[in-house]
Amino acid sequence: EAHEVDESLFYSITTGGGTMISSALKLAGEIIEKDYPPADYNIYVFVFSDGENWGTDNNVCGELLDILLPTLNLFCYGEIIGSGSGLFGGAWMRDSAFLPMLEAKKNDHVIATQIKNDTIFDAIKVFLGKGA
Repeated sequence: EAHEVDESLFYSITTGGGTMISSALKLAGEIIEKDYPPADYNIYVFVFSDGENWGTDNNVCGELLDILLPTLNLFCYGEIIGSGSGLFGGAWMRDSAFLPMLEAKKNDHVIATQIKNDTIFDAIKVFLGKGA
């Protein structure tokens, strides 16, 4: 379950259990609707994940992205693979129920990349360096 937290809590909290990425997408939509009207703001959403997600959640993610993407200037998904990721690391991006949907939405406003081990800054360069 996603929560909006301050910096202090972000760096100190630990959680366990399964991941439902849709909870983060839903919360992002609620925050945008409440605090950041798209007519007044440029909105960029960055999602970093180890690729673990409940399989039954992938379709919900697709439905939420259909609602969320038109309000965004940029949606970036970075999937961390390699050491430290889940047993199947990178499963969400490869999931047959999700990948075709993400590929269909890929354009100048949707960027997805896989991140190997410690290359997160390279992924951010991919996200922000489009066209550079």
